[in-house]
Amino acid sequence: MGRGVTLTSEGVTTIEANGCAIFLSASTSINVNTSIWTPSIVTSTVNGYFGVDGELRLVNKGYADGSGGNPIYRYLRAQFVWADAIATNAGDNLYLGANSEVRATARSGYNNSNPIYRNFRAAGLYADFLDSNTATGGTHVYVRPQAGSEVRFTSVGGTTAYQSFRGLFGYMNAVDVNTGTHMYLRPASNGEVRVTATNTTDNWRAIRASEHLPPSSSRETKANIEVYNKEVLSTLRNANIYTYVYKWEEPGTPSRLGVMIDEMPRILHGQRGDSIELYAFASYLAKGVKELIGVTDNHADEINWLNIENQYLKDKVKNQEERISHLEDLLNVA
Repeated sequence: MGRGVTLTSEGVTTIEANGCAIFLSASTSINVNTSIWTPSIVTSTVNGYFGVDGELRLVNKGYADGSGGNPIYRYLRAQFVWADAIATNAGDNLYLGANSEVRATARSGYNNSNPIYRNFRAAGLYADFLDSNTATGGTHVYVRPQAGSEVRFTSVGGTTAYQSFRGLFGYMNAVDVNTGTHMYLRPASNGEVRVTATNTTDNWRAIRASEHLPPSSSRETKANIEVYNKEVLSTLRNANIYTYVYKWEEPGTPSRLGVMIDEMPRILHGQRGDSIELYAFASYLAKGVKELIGVTDNHADEINWLNIENQYLKDKVKNQEERISHLEDLLNVA
C-alpha cells in the first residue's frame, strides 16, 4: 500500500500509508511558495476553497512549475459553475457548447424539472431561427423597437440592403413603398387581389385611389387586335339599370346603381364571370356613343341638305314674287 502525507499549519507531522493521498484539516491552511505535484486534490468537507487575490488560472504544467515558456491555458471541466461574469481569455469569441439548448434561467431554476426562464440581453443576435418559448406559457413572439422606430430586414452585416420576409398574415395600419417607386401586390396567376373586412373572405370593402388604370392601353402590349364592329345600341336600349344593396351589407346601407351580369354580353364579363369588367364596359359605352355620333352625323347631313333645299325654295319663291310684282306693275300702267 502506498504512502500518504498529513500536513498541518505546523508543517509535515506524519508520514503514513494512507492510500497515496494528502489529508488537510479543515481548520488549517498551507502556505506554499513553490509547485505542488499531486494527481488530485480532495476536500473532506462539502465545499472546497481556493483563496486568491487575483485570478485562479489553469495553465500548462511547464509554466506552472517554472520550467519555462509562456502560459498555455487549459480546460476546466465541472457540472455547474457559479460566477458573476464569464469573459473571453485570449480569443475574440465566447462559445457555450451544448448538445441541445443554452438556457437562461433563474439561479435556482437550472434543473430540467421546472426551470424559471430569464431574459437575455445583447447587442446582436446571430441565429437560424427564433421560436416562441412554450414552456413560459406564452403564445406570441414580440419584436419591440423603441417608439417611432422600425423593425428592418437587411442582409447579414448590413443596414441598407433590404431583404424579404414571408408570413401567413400581416396585421398593420399602413404599407409604404421602401426604396422603389411602384408597389406590387402579386397573387397567383389564377388569383385575385381581394379587399374584405378584417377576418373575413366575402365581406367586401371599397378601394379609394386617385385613378384606376387597366393593365395597359398601349398597342405594343396587345395581340390579336381587331376592330369591334358589333352593334351595341340595341343591347344598351334593352338593358335595365337597377338599384340594389349587397347581401353582406348592413341594414340601412345606401342603395347602389348598376346592371345585372346576365343582361350583359359575355365580352363585358370579368375573368371569373361574376362581375362586369369596368374598362370593357366603358369601352362598350364608348362604342355606343360612337354609334350615336354616326346617327347624329347622318341627321346633320340630312338637315344640311334640307337647309340647302329650303334656301333654294325660298330663293325661288322670292324670284316668283318679284316677277309677279313686275307683271302687276305692267298691268297697272296699261
